[in-house]
Amino acid sequence: REDRNPDCRTEPVPLDRFDAEIQCEWPGPDVTGLEMPDSTNVRIPPLVGDLDTDGIPEIVFSTWSDSADDSLVRAIRGDDCSTLWTSAIRLHSNQDLALGDLDGDGDMEVCGRAGANAFCLDHEGALIWRGRHADGTECVIEPGLHQVGVEIADVDGIAPPELVVGLS
Repeated sequence: REDRNPDCRTEPVPLDRFDAEIQCEWPGPDVTGLEMPDSTNVRIPPLVGDLDTDGIPEIVFSTWSDSADDSLVRAIRGDDCSTLWTSAIRLHSNQDLALGDLDGDGDMEVCGRAGANAFCLDHEGALIWRGRHADGTECVIEPGLHQVGVEIADVDGIAPPELVVGLS
């Protein structure tokens, strides 16, 4: 507010005033039977939400390997970092994900872009939706565009929320 800080400036907070401690650290994938065992690099910010309404927030993120352009979508428990699931769907390594309850059942869905199409996973990591036209043909996001943002929001103010896909 102008009456409190007319120049809208503040001094930076020194880092030594924070007393952070690691509560949860992902140790990497359980590679038993995993198709991409070296998919351990995390590039996009993680999403945090209670996927299954058990009162414990989960952490959802994607990982990629140095040898492949594909990423895996993963979910881990927020209390102990144990793996909940790794989805079979592959996405480009720098694609954003969105988290929200699209169908009103209380469980969160995870949505993003894989290849040239948008997708959504249920709270257990199973593919539940791919973009399709009314005639059943697959919706294709412009090929070659790698920066695609997704968001879940009630855009029209009439529930349920919508999946918004933006291209750059």
